[in-house]
Amino acid sequence: MATIVTRAGKGSALTHTEMDANFTNLNNDKLESGAVTTSGLTMATGKLLGRSTASTGAVEEITLGSGLTLSSGTLTASGGGAGTDLGYTASTRLLTSSTGTDVTLPLFTGTAPGLVNLSGGGTTNFLRADGSWAAPPSGGAGTDLGYTPSTQLLTSSTGTDVTLPLFSTTNTNAGLVPGNSNLGATYFLNADGSWAIPAGGGSGTVTSVAVSSSGSITVGGSPITSSGTITVNLNTANANSFTGQQTFKEIKETTFTLATSGTIALDPANGSIQSSVLTGNPTFTDSLEAGQTLVLHLDNGSSYTVQYPTPMTWVGTTSSSTPPTLTANDVLVFWKFGTTLYGAYVGSYV
Repeated sequence: MATIVTRAGKGSALTHTEMDANFTNLNNDKLESGAVTTSGLTMATGKLLGRSTASTGAVEEITLGSGLTLSSGTLTASGGGAGTDLGYTASTRLLTSSTGTDVTLPLFTGTAPGLVNLSGGGTTNFLRADGSWAAPPSGGAGTDLGYTPSTQLLTSSTGTDVTLPLFSTTNTNAGLVPGNSNLGATYFLNADGSWAIPAGGGSGTVTSVAVSSSGSITVGGSPITSSGTITVNLNTANANSFTGQQTFKEIKETTFTLATSGTIALDPANGSIQSSVLTGNPTFTDSLEAGQTLVLHLDNGSSYTVQYPTPMTWVGTTSSSTPPTLTANDVLVFWKFGTTLYGAYVGSYV
């Protein structure tokens, strides 16, 4: 609260300024709607400060009702009346209330929730959807099976027995394989359901087995008269002729070193790649067959007079009868087509 200056307190008449200050202080401290503090207010014990009247207005004291107490700034509620005790009778499904109406709980019937009815015990019955207890179809005790091989009879301890069919040509469905009295390993099951030795099967003796071949194949161990092994190998020593297309992953040609002077035969039988390091004048002769090819590595050819087979046809030179001019190291190719021997100069090498 603001201080009010009085004449008695001052001991003399108030000035205009002091009077204006008193009214200003009273105006600032006046109580209006809004925040209210406890400073300067008094009220009865056990009351609350608020407003119960419907509308905006002055603050009112509110009296505590029954069951409410206010002590040391804490509002406490108490009371509430007596509780309700429940009881249940299993034989009648009656649920009782100590303060109100009792109710009988319904049984489950399949249309609404309810209590499960008595089952009578045991392990064979189950609760059905209609609320009753019953053994499911094929339920209850298990079924023991038995089988008699001699009669193909499959027995059931809880139902009808059945005889399994044998396999036969008259039975288009699956069936049991018939017994064979242990006939042995030479017998097989026929398509008609019988056991028999297949044609050409069984045991026997060998009188004579022989193998013949062309010149491309060698045969060993033939003929066999009782027992033995026939071996077949490719005859690599003979000239073999293949009339069909052949596919080889890798080919390795034979190389051969020729003489260095004098008469020298160009013969692919020695190898398809040949070489000669000349030390004198050579005279090459033709030993090629139609379809054969020979590659010749010739060193020192420019230092000596080289005589080639005649007649022959040169390819890639100024004239088919003119041989190439040789250098220190050269490569030439010879091949025969029909009866004509051809030659070509591949080039020189270091």
